[in-house]
Amino acid sequence: MLILYPILQNYFLYAKLTITYMSKICTICDKHSTMVTRIVLLRGKYNPTTKRRKYPNIQWVTLPSGKRVKACTKCIKRMSLKKK
Repeated sequence: MLILYPILQNYFLYAKLTITYMSKICTICDKHSTMVTRIVLLRGKYNPTTKRRKYPNIQWVTLPSGKRVKACTKCIKRMSLKKK
């Protein structure tokens, strides 16, 4: 068991709280990952299904206000249609 001094414990807690992760969520429509299953059809045998996580196509976009956000390609297309 690792015993840390109280000062170091507070430092590690602070460091853990300040980490920001790259999100895979659209900031405009809140689209996020989903679990999908793929059915493998084998003749006369047990048909296993594989589960995997499917992520949306998220890109960095600069809004007209100058702010950079992550948006899915569907929202990017919608924004470009509104400009015209």
